[in-house]
Amino acid sequence: MKSFYVRIVIATFTVMIISSLLAFFISKGYYQIFLKPANDARITDMAQDIKQYVENEEGAVDESYFSHLADLGYQLILYHENGSESQFGSYFRHNDLTHRRDRESLGRRTISWSYRATRRFFNNVSENTIGVPVETTEGTTAMFIRPDHEHQLEEFVFF
Repeated sequence: MKSFYVRIVIATFTVMIISSLLAFFISKGYYQIFLKPANDARITDMAQDIKQYVENEEGAVDESYFSHLADLGYQLILYHENGSESQFGSYFRHNDLTHRRDRESLGRRTISWSYRATRRFFNNVSENTIGVPVETTEGTTAMFIRPDHEHQLEEFVFF
């Protein structure tokens, strides 16, 4: 009798583990194939829209505009040509952008998401940003932006 129960418990745990792993890999594949390109395109479009607004605005865009973007649920870092840095929105857990990426963005190259794995989507590090060069009155600025998930999904924290 005891061995029958042991077999049922082992079979149950085996099915649960295999099902969990299978569900994880299927959902990760679905995200990588269908959802990630849409998320990348949406944030890239947002970054390009911000760039276009800043570059085409008649008067100089001041920091209040970027603070407003942060209030709408985005995290931004601006690297100016003079070496100064401005951050808007909640602070990143790690500011791990490399100087190479800063220079590439200042060199008029758009840097896209660095999501190498599904777990990185909610990872609050500055490497998980899209960088675009923005022409301002002070010169070229490298703007790195990402959604602030803590701000945007604030109401789900209690669940």
